Amino acid sequence: MNLEKFKKEKLYEPRLDSYSLVLRHGSKQIFYKKHSPFVSGQPVRGDGKRKLKPDSIVVLPPKESYFAALIDGDWWWVEGCPECNGQKRSWSTYIECSEHNVCRDCGEASSDASRPLWAQRDGWQCNDCYWIEKNLVRQEALRCFDESSFVEGSYVDLDGEVLCPYCGEEHYYEFDGDLQIDDQQCDVCLHTFALSAKERGGDVLFTSRRIEEKELSDYEPE
Repeated sequence: MNLEKFKKEKLYEPRLDSYSLVLRHGSKQIFYKKHSPFVSGQPVRGDGKRKLKPDSIVVLPPKESYFAALIDGDWWWVEGCPECNGQKRSWSTYIECSEHNVCRDCGEASSDASRPLWAQRDGWQCNDCYWIEKNLVRQEALRCFDESSFVEGSYVDLDGEVLCPYCGEEHYYEFDGDLQIDDQQCDVCLHTFALSAKERGGDVLFTSRRIEEKELSDYEPE
């Protein structure tokens, strides 16, 4: 990425004159000289932190979405928020400013949003919005499934694909040679189903069957 057009202001820190490497750790910028800013062989502490080398330097940015970058021999603060830079949010969005660090659906700020936060293609969702959308997709799939097209208990070769007996969604299952398979949960309708396999002529055939009543009401996560 060409960072030149996203740089905002020079990072004036005399101690960094001989440094050329930086690690982003949340909003913290950890400057170091070689290999790693952390002491090697040290276990992670109880608070989840690792011990820094004596010559590592930690600098906080003037804005939470800024990160440090060495451009043409000088350290600069660069804007890391995609929307501030005229770009779209994505799965890989790592840093956002306080204005744009909000749920893509309801606009709730990250600091106030229901947890956990769910990464999505066009920005994260708060937990409430995630389950509202998840249940809408679930109920649509259950209503639209043509149950007459599915024969429960019939073994079929779907090239590794397994059919959910509740909504018909195809799921890839990597067969490891064990014919005793744990129950599976459909990631669309969220029902749990039994899965069986058998080998025939060098192929692996699967069958799935229901083990609970089909339920159209909202799924309540534990």
